Amino acid sequence: MHTFNKTILAVTIASLCSVSSVYAETEKPSNTQTDLTVNVTDTRDDDLSTKQTLDADDIKDTPSSNGNLTDYLKDNPNVRFAGGDLDGLQGGEIKPSSISINGADSEQTAYLLDGININNDIDPGHQLFDGSMAVNPNKSSEQAYYFDANLLTGVTAYTSDVPVSLGGFTGGAVVAETRHYSGENRVKLRYRGTQSDWASVHIDDHVKAATEALEPTGSEATYQPKYKKNFFSLMAEQSLTDDIGMVLGFSRRDSDIQQTRLLNPTGERDREDQTRRSDNFLANFNWVPDVNRSLEFGLRLSDYSEGKYFATNTEGDVTDTHLAYGSTVKWTQKLGAGSFSATAAYDKFKDERDSSSNTANVYIEFDPAFEFYEGGYGDSQMTQQNINLLLAYDFDRIDVGPTSHLISLGADYRKTDFEFNRDHDVNINTAMTWGGVEIGQSSETLNAGSVSTDHQDYAIYVEDQIQIGNLTLRPGIRIDRDDFLENTNIAPRFVSSLQVARDTNVSFGINRYYGRSFASMKLAGEVQELNNDTSRDYASIDGLKTPHADEVTFGITQNVSNFVLSASYVNRDYKNRIVTEELRTAGSKVVSYVNTESYSADVYTIQASNIKPWVLGPTYWTTTLAADWTTTDYSTVASGYNANELIYLDGKLMTRAEAQEKVNSNGEEWIVRLGLDMEVPTYNIAWANKIYIKAPVKDTEYSTDAADGKEMYYSYDHGTQTQWDTRLRYQPSLYGTHSAYVQVDILNVLDDVRQKGIFSTASNATFSPGREFWLELGYEF
Repeated sequence: MHTFNKTILAVTIASLCSVSSVYAETEKPSNTQTDLTVNVTDTRDDDLSTKQTLDADDIKDTPSSNGNLTDYLKDNPNVRFAGGDLDGLQGGEIKPSSISINGADSEQTAYLLDGININNDIDPGHQLFDGSMAVNPNKSSEQAYYFDANLLTGVTAYTSDVPVSLGGFTGGAVVAETRHYSGENRVKLRYRGTQSDWASVHIDDHVKAATEALEPTGSEATYQPKYKKNFFSLMAEQSLTDDIGMVLGFSRRDSDIQQTRLLNPTGERDREDQTRRSDNFLANFNWVPDVNRSLEFGLRLSDYSEGKYFATNTEGDVTDTHLAYGSTVKWTQKLGAGSFSATAAYDKFKDERDSSSNTANVYIEFDPAFEFYEGGYGDSQMTQQNINLLLAYDFDRIDVGPTSHLISLGADYRKTDFEFNRDHDVNINTAMTWGGVEIGQSSETLNAGSVSTDHQDYAIYVEDQIQIGNLTLRPGIRIDRDDFLENTNIAPRFVSSLQVARDTNVSFGINRYYGRSFASMKLAGEVQELNNDTSRDYASIDGLKTPHADEVTFGITQNVSNFVLSASYVNRDYKNRIVTEELRTAGSKVVSYVNTESYSADVYTIQASNIKPWVLGPTYWTTTLAADWTTTDYSTVASGYNANELIYLDGKLMTRAEAQEKVNSNGEEWIVRLGLDMEVPTYNIAWANKIYIKAPVKDTEYSTDAADGKEMYYSYDHGTQTQWDTRLRYQPSLYGTHSAYVQVDILNVLDDVRQKGIFSTASNATFSPGREFWLELGYEF
């Protein structure tokens, strides 16, 4: 097992500090081309909250794959991708990846777009419905809008000491701003693409045959060694009058994934692509008649679809779609001794399954083993509708004796409606045979119908940023109430910052965050009742507490020569998590919902970056070196089951709770990140490099049931991995404001991969993604 040497890292940072001043001669020339952006977010918390902000230039200079919002958070030391490494045999997928902030559950990350919460709460963790059910729409992402980052002004990830204006999370908040008129009329066109022939796909012998067969698992493309991706985007900014500006944006991302299709009941197959498509559209209008007033109006749409077919059906076409659309109106007005803003928003999210038939005739042959069915599992839709109203008032600075105050007040109201609809009865007829002789039949009907539910959330908050000499304090309190769990939650928040010396600052914070309650559980219960399914006890929802996290933070920032050094510590205690618990009685199972025991996470981070670019000949360099260490007692070992049930772990009999203590399966404990970016303005060249050294991964893998019927698990501990992502762009000016560029991304330059699982089962015999090339072409004017 490899260990992380903190001493080596400290020496490396000190060495960088000592040499940085040699090269830090001047800032980059002012004529370097940049994207002009307008920051429409409140900046009172800039020096107090722990956050990472990526503007349009940062997005432009970061190597990425699919260009989703979360793809740009790999550099954040408080962020982990849920599930650890990506699957190297899933290279054709384009849906956003889930993330965990400070060790929290991925569904407890809040996503906001232009200040409006856009979390998809229908079933983000896939805990409400049985994932094998073909009669329900496919699982969506935690974020309802699958926006292409090219349509964004910037992304900010709040990870600790989060201001009271943000709620609905226990981990953190990801705040995205769509493009608003910047003051320049311009147009940007982009094409981006890759294919499996440009990638190194590592295939283990355990799954080589299955990979070559290219058979879907159900309707899912489990193995994707052959795929092709083509992305297009257009963004235009235009002034309509002297005080009205407009932005229009559109992007389309397509992926074709080769699979094999069943042609007839004899088992003959042919090749046919499954498809993925993500379309995004936005239209933003800004009216600024004077410095005291402004009006923003935005329209947005995100349309994602998967064209699929089932492995054992000749005609079972399935289309899973996720549609999100909405609008926001925001009025900002100088009013009295401060600034008032009112925001109203409407959003609707819809997951839909479109099947080829409402009747499925299933034929199962046991000798030789073969399954075939005709028809499909019907059409169904699940929708979430949000109506939001936000009011905020920010006082001007108030001086009281030796103190000055910046007081902010706010209120947030959201009404959420959920609905499930099945257009027609779905009939499933099953015939079982052995050697061609029928041995049994069964029939099942899932009823047509619609069920709906709704809930309301209320929040009020107040905070005061107090300045006393070199000391800054920000006390605040947020009160949330929902009429689903019927809990009133009071979340105090406090952070302080002391400028000890000109180049030294220390901070301390203590905060509470209340998370999402997932009122869609009530909808799920009614859907299961419609299905005559009694395997889940939704009555257990009554009396549940709202999940929350208590946080303590400490940080120090030090300027040394041309470097800024920072170190921070975050402790999180996660309490009252809502999880499923499976109880097995008399051969049947019942799943209920419970507030589970708490767990804690400790996150230590250090970072060093140069303040001014290093100048070496015609080149300008910026460098960031960061490392984090995360320890937690959270484990994913067979979670959701009876903690006292006996199982085998590595051949030893123990309870599930004891197994969870032995294998802390929470992903990488530490990651070292190095960013090294170069620009050559004279030759219009930019080169970005991101290097990640990742700690070993510990986890368990289910093997089989033992002779006594108890489940057997095996633990594994994989080694470190070094991933180097690079982006090279050449963008010469043509004439006037016109320019064109060609850009190449190479992800995982070293082609260093690590296995997932221990290959005791074929389904886990995969590696993380290997080397991958992307080509991008663009024209701007």
